[in-house]
Amino acid sequence: MKNWLIYFTEEEKKYINNPESLFYIKILIVELHNTVGNYKKAMTVAYNYYLKNFDSLKKEQLCSLLGYADTNAREIKSTLDQIKINREKLKVCVIKKFKIYDIYSRIGLNELALKSYKEFNTDTIKKQYSFNYASTLNNIGVFHMRAKKWDSAYYYYSKSLRYFKQINVETLKKNKKLAARDFWIGLVKGNIAQCHMNFGEYDKALPLLLYEVKSANFFLKKKNWSAKNSSWEQLASCYLNLNKFKIANKYIDSLKGLDNYLYLKLKSSYHKDFIKSDSSTYFSEKYNKINDSLNIINEKEKKQAIINLIDFQEEIVAQKEEINKINNENIIRNNRIKIISGLFIIALIILFALGIFYYKLRKQKTIISSQKNSIEKNLTEKNILLNELNHRVKNNLQVMSSIMNLQLNKIKNASLKETFQYSINKINVLSIVHSTLFKNESLSDISLLEYIKSIIDNLNSLYNTQKQISYNINIPENLSIHIDQTQAIGLIINELITNSYKYAFREEKDNLITISISKKADVISFDYRDNGIGIDVEEINKNKTIGINLIRRLVNQLGSKPLIESVNGMKITFNFIEKSTI
Repeated sequence: MKNWLIYFTEEEKKYINNPESLFYIKILIVELHNTVGNYKKAMTVAYNYYLKNFDSLKKEQLCSLLGYADTNAREIKSTLDQIKINREKLKVCVIKKFKIYDIYSRIGLNELALKSYKEFNTDTIKKQYSFNYASTLNNIGVFHMRAKKWDSAYYYYSKSLRYFKQINVETLKKNKKLAARDFWIGLVKGNIAQCHMNFGEYDKALPLLLYEVKSANFFLKKKNWSAKNSSWEQLASCYLNLNKFKIANKYIDSLKGLDNYLYLKLKSSYHKDFIKSDSSTYFSEKYNKINDSLNIINEKEKKQAIINLIDFQEEIVAQKEEINKINNENIIRNNRIKIISGLFIIALIILFALGIFYYKLRKQKTIISSQKNSIEKNLTEKNILLNELNHRVKNNLQVMSSIMNLQLNKIKNASLKETFQYSINKINVLSIVHSTLFKNESLSDISLLEYIKSIIDNLNSLYNTQKQISYNINIPENLSIHIDQTQAIGLIINELITNSYKYAFREEKDNLITISISKKADVISFDYRDNGIGIDVEEINKNKTIGINLIRRLVNQLGSKPLIESVNGMKITFNFIEKSTI
């Protein structure tokens, strides 16, 4: 890796006067520093090159440099640098949301940090069972842990681990995220271990920490692991609290030169456990000295960060207001353009319409006379064709009825014979409608009373050898409705009278069927009843027969629902709106 850095440093000199080409070399150098864990150097290279070439690079390239600088500033936890970099982003990047939750967290504003993180990841939180959702749950746990809310942190870590394990393996392989998933599982287990350590459960924490180290080493291989020092500190603390001092000392010594702050802190605890007061005091004094210095630095940085953060937030608000102002102006401008364009198009349409109207007006005078002759000729031909069609339909219905009657006489099976007769009745009803229609010039002039009487006569001729039935017909002589509704009423009455003949009357005399149809405004009222034995309404609703289903469907076609009752016999009523004949 060192050789690569030397190589690209030499390459820089070749393109010193070409910022566009040098940009890509700088990105590679930043990546190399990042890979070996030199995050501060990576941040410095990216940010300095951004400042030096602010006027010569494209905005996309400038924004990319700031992105690298921001990422590395977060790695070294430099709050001031992160605020400074994000303020520069306002100048060159088109960003709807800023990652300032880490800044809030490092200056102790943990509740605000958590809120900011959730707002930034709103879309991810909505998409459950995804890789990003599981990692987001872990990060929410981290913010709770920084706020010392260990129970909440443990809840989110456990939930994150569960979701990582539930992600489909084939999907992870397809997206090349299987190894990353295993690394994240180790990371989450390491966070759960910190919760166990806080609860005093070091025996539970230790295997989780070892798993985290193993998965990180496997995933990162020779790459730098930014959390290595922290992980070794936690392992050393676990071994110390489990009285495994020899192993603990091994991890403590590994921190020497890498993180002297953690090394001195743990070394003091190690010697204290061995009751080596002199050594413990020696390391404790060195640790306290560094700790006091860090606290002073951190306090100063925290105060400066708060001041800078306030300025940064004011800049964000100002930028949003400016963007809203520009958007509003664009909306107003676009609306004006749309209105002007619309008026222009309307004017063109009006002119075009007037031209067509004038042309048609001139042409119409020459066409009217020829059209009149053509219409009269066509009307004569259509009347001839209509008469021929009516004759053919009438003949076809009669042939169908005759064929089915011949077949009926050959059938011995009573059930099948009844089904055939049922179908013949339907054809007869249609035949009656057609015959009545053929005699009238208008679809609205069919007398409903005459039509229903024809159906009754047809059914009486069929069932006249069975029972004597009287009819009470209450239908105005001048009542006529649309042909479609007339036909539906005919089929309903055919079905009801057939049902009464077959099931309602057990006596040969004193059998009465009452049919009432009236009209008020455009509402038609239908009432059918017999004085037979009645029906079991619950039973027919439960076991719907073909006849009842047919009646309900026909009534539904009329736009209504039938009310079926058993009151001194069977009774069915419904209302429907008269259909226009135009």
